[in-house]
Amino acid sequence: MIKRVKLINYRNFLDFDIELSGGNLFILGENAAGKTNFLESIYYGIKSRSFRTHREREIINLRRNQAYIGLEFVDKGMHKRVEYLLDRNKKKRVKLNGKEVRSLRDIKEEVVVFSPDDLSLVKGAPENRRRFFDDLFSSIDSEYQYALNSYNRALLQRNNILKEGTGDPNLLKVFDFELLKHGSAVLFMRNSFLVRMEEISRSILWELSGERENLKIVYCSDICFNNIDEDEIYEAFKCEFYKNKERDMIFKSTTTGPHRDDYIFYVEDKDSRSYSSQGQQRTLSLALLLAKTEFLTIKTGSKPILLLDDVFSELDEARRNYLIEYIRGFESFITGTERPEFVDNIILIENGNWRNL
Repeated sequence: MIKRVKLINYRNFLDFDIELSGGNLFILGENAAGKTNFLESIYYGIKSRSFRTHREREIINLRRNQAYIGLEFVDKGMHKRVEYLLDRNKKKRVKLNGKEVRSLRDIKEEVVVFSPDDLSLVKGAPENRRRFFDDLFSSIDSEYQYALNSYNRALLQRNNILKEGTGDPNLLKVFDFELLKHGSAVLFMRNSFLVRMEEISRSILWELSGERENLKIVYCSDICFNNIDEDEIYEAFKCEFYKNKERDMIFKSTTTGPHRDDYIFYVEDKDSRSYSSQGQQRTLSLALLLAKTEFLTIKTGSKPILLLDDVFSELDEARRNYLIEYIRGFESFITGTERPEFVDNIILIENGNWRNL
């Protein structure tokens, strides 16, 4: 439960401080008032990164050189305070309960973001779908996070050697081994977790669509295997990997592996990227995000915090009512430009400040 958010020189918030009491909070304001900035600050406080940009400098107010983000919350029954000091010219500093730390591994709280931009999950580039599932699977399983991070490190180092063209063959073999080891683990866990995720997503989409749309999620990989068996996946990956090694030398990059894979969503047996309307794609995106929320709840034993950025205006009445009922049991932060009827706890954000309504 978020108890307090304090921001200094954070985007358009020069000096912002609010105490919170849990439940559903609606953030009202005009476009560009800073509503999304507020949601972003909560996400950043928990995840140590933005859901909008990879460049942390963008978070700092344009006229300032430093920014501060402070978040107080109750995590697994314990009160915690996390603080970030961002500097344009220095590495960011992080404190947990007043002590400087390198990382925030002790933070177990999870957060899920809903926004109108989530259409990119369905019709955007494969990397959007990989990121969605990688973030989810990393949140529920530390072994997946370790395997994925290890694979990405080995991939970067191997690609650097390939680009040099005259790299040490023995060194290349080391990273080949690392790629196969961790990559096959990533493939195995992706396939294992996807079975349950598909079940949950299918059920939610069926209800959201008025029992009219069935969903199937297909994991698309260059590595072919018949069963979700770790040894079989390793051997299949190894075979495909070495078959394409000469091609890797020509293109100077790794052309085979889970970093190239994709997830395809089939609605009524049709590829949703090509055959679903924008309304259907939006409903599918919502179903996937709700499924992510439910999957996290099942796997972690606690409900994630929900950040809903101007989502209700994009939904018809039936889907809006479904979402309203769904979020009642969660701590949620909801933004919009019109005052709602379903939430009593409302604040207004304008000119970088807030007040109760």
